Amino acid sequence: MWVTPSVLTFDAVAAASVLATVTAGEPVQRSGGSAQPVPMPTGTFTRYLLILAIVATNNGSDPAGSMPTITDWTLVASLANADPPTFAVYTSTVTSAPVVPDLNLSNGRWAAVVLGFSTGTSVYNSTIASGGSATQSFTLASTPTAPTTATWAFAGSASNGLSGSNWAPLSSPSWSTVVADVGGASSTPPDLYVARYNTLATSVAGFSQTYFQTGSSGTNYGGKGILVGIA
Repeated sequence: MWVTPSVLTFDAVAAASVLATVTAGEPVQRSGGSAQPVPMPTGTFTRYLLILAIVATNNGSDPAGSMPTITDWTLVASLANADPPTFAVYTSTVTSAPVVPDLNLSNGRWAAVVLGFSTGTSVYNSTIASGGSATQSFTLASTPTAPTTATWAFAGSASNGLSGSNWAPLSSPSWSTVVADVGGASSTPPDLYVARYNTLATSVAGFSQTYFQTGSSGTNYGGKGILVGIA
């Protein structure tokens, strides 16, 4: 199942000649309950992304429902299907921390992180790719072509994966800068992984990506991923 590719242009596109620094704020992993802010990264940035993944059970074996509305943040892409986790990317230029509302999870968990890009304002993204516990992999579609060179990032989440061994290295050696790597195994699913593409480009070729689950034999675990560019 795929989400239609999109291009969100929020400001006039200026020629991008500098590879943006991509900085992550402190990731948050929570069980269901009250609303929770997600810390912003430290520094000055022109565009922010919020990566959010949700599972309906405390071991990450089931996807949650629809994505929440987050004040001052625009939904870029989301996918809720049979493969956990439910996954979404939001964007904003505000400098105040986004607040994830009470998700009404009786036995579930969520993970989120805010990314700051030091240059660029327009957002370009691939479709969200999805895989289950049988394949433990998915294929990312190529990104749309931006009108100018952009800084690209990969963001992924597995419903039950180990930090440091679940996503790295990515298929291409160009994805060598790890921005965030948050474990989500056992009682703390889902995980989060973010890497930066280290070359300015108008688009990024799609690729197949494997993720590794813990305790996934015969159960409904999964993973999702997306490519996002800021120009």
